[in-house]
Amino acid sequence: MTEKTKKLEIVYRSVDDLVPYERNSRTHSPEQIQKVAESIKEFGFTSPILIDEEQGIIAGHGRLEAAKLLGMKEVPTIELTGMPEAKKRAYVIADNKIALDSGWDEELLKEELSWLKENDYDATITGYESSELEALLKVDESDLEESEDETEEDPEEEGEQETVEEIKDGEIVAAPTVPKTKRGDLWLLGAHRLKCGDSTNEADVAGLMGGGGQTYTSQIHPITWLIRARQRKPSKSKTISRTTRAFGSS
Repeated sequence: MTEKTKKLEIVYRSVDDLVPYERNSRTHSPEQIQKVAESIKEFGFTSPILIDEEQGIIAGHGRLEAAKLLGMKEVPTIELTGMPEAKKRAYVIADNKIALDSGWDEELLKEELSWLKENDYDATITGYESSELEALLKVDESDLEESEDETEEDPEEEGEQETVEEIKDGEIVAAPTVPKTKRGDLWLLGAHRLKCGDSTNEADVAGLMGGGGQTYTSQIHPITWLIRARQRKPSKSKTISRTTRAFGSS
């Protein structure tokens, strides 16, 4: 059996015997250590600390500090053997950096956090601060009123339909004197994000992606975009419940 196929074995070791990597570039604030400690109390020590043959920590510095904060004498560890020095040093970085490249499905996240709240479970154990949870789960009353207005039909207007002036192919439409959307504006369209900016500008693209991945991008002539925005009349920086085709990131 090779080192790569060798079965991993969990061994409990004294916290005093483990040696932190002195060149670990990943930092842990006291507040973050406290969150890790609360997570261990709630869920258990579910992620063993990774060490080398000399009990030097490869991954799990924050968990070790949290264990000490909780007064734990032993912690679960997994010994990774046969790793050259360069590979160990690379893994110390990779273990932290690769996780940062993941994103969030914001709609599903809100649903899960809402479910926890509805079932009287303290959602702050997930790592979110109370203020963050409040911002994520806040329902804008004005949005609800707008949604109700859209679904309620006025008897006097029944049968009437909003007419949109037809725009012929190649027709040049004059831009409004005061545009409703300016560069830098970000629109949240359900699970989609739409930003008015320059696709060749790294800062604009980063703001659009919001830390998530890219599955579809479309660059549209500004005049065409303004026409579509004017027809749909979305609310800036608010989630839109109606079905809307999004141009940008999804």
